[in-house]
Amino acid sequence: MKKSQLYTATGDQGTTSLIGGQRIDKSAPRIEAYGTIDELNSHIGLLAAHMTADQLLAPRFPVIQSRLFDIGSSLATPPSADTPPAPGVDAAEIADLEALIDEVDAELPPFRCFVLPGGSVAASQAHVARTV
Repeated sequence: MKKSQLYTATGDQGTTSLIGGQRIDKSAPRIEAYGTIDELNSHIGLLAAHMTADQLLAPRFPVIQSRLFDIGSSLATPPSADTPPAPGVDAAEIADLEALIDEVDAELPPFRCFVLPGGSVAASQAHVARTV
């Protein structure tokens, strides 16, 4: 497999290419969306690095990151591309993630005020990921 380049050498004319080669404005909502997904994925990776392997969410992060990568790939692939669509996130995966959220939430006491970000490096990073 050929290693992909880190730069395109096409200059910056305010456009970028999607999968399949179509060029669109860098300010397009599609580019903003997959850029935000990529940013969230990076923050989750950093959060995972601050956690120990035995923590409840730690084993789930690679799966979550893979799904985010799939979503980003899907956003980067226009419907007209001669490339098969990237796998999406199905209803079962959403239900699984919601069940995990409910499991974690059940361990917490009821909130009686706003939660200020902080407490530990991992908690702070979780807040950053949440805001993305």
